[in-house]
Amino acid sequence: MTDTPRERLAAFLQAKGIKATAEFAHKAGITTRHAANALTGRPVATVPYLRICAALGFDPLPELSYRIPEPADFDFAFFAMGFKIARGLKGDKDRTAADAIGGISASTICRIELAHIMGIGVVLRACRYIGLHPFGYLRVPQAAVFGLKTDVSRGTPSISKAYGDRTLITEVP
Repeated sequence: MTDTPRERLAAFLQAKGIKATAEFAHKAGITTRHAANALTGRPVATVPYLRICAALGFDPLPELSYRIPEPADFDFAFFAMGFKIARGLKGDKDRTAADAIGGISASTICRIELAHIMGIGVVLRACRYIGLHPFGYLRVPQAAVFGLKTDVSRGTPSISKAYGDRTLITEVP
């Protein structure tokens, strides 16, 4: 029985018969080193791990169903806010939350809430504790949402909105 996230991912990749690291690394938007590590069950950082999962359709936390999105980066700051709010609503102190999650300390709870980058094992256990899937914390690229383009004269990102034959350009705050 595989019990760590990296072992589950490696077993999934082997079951799918994936051998070409460059091909699925490109699809996931990660380096070939991350892809090779995932194939062999070696440690993979949280962002590449979730990018691989999204690109290949592997659900890292199947008990919390969620649609599989396009590969994107994990937003640790957004996760920190959500985690802190959920812990507050549960009424748990740092130590109580750490005991409920299991395998982490109260100082790790503090680090999660300060948006420190955590390993995939900690992220998955914390997501299970608050009841939200990690794919819910993937960043949506702003260009896809707002139609960002760069104002060449200023070199700053701007949002363009088409109004008939005119285009209104406003700076992103």
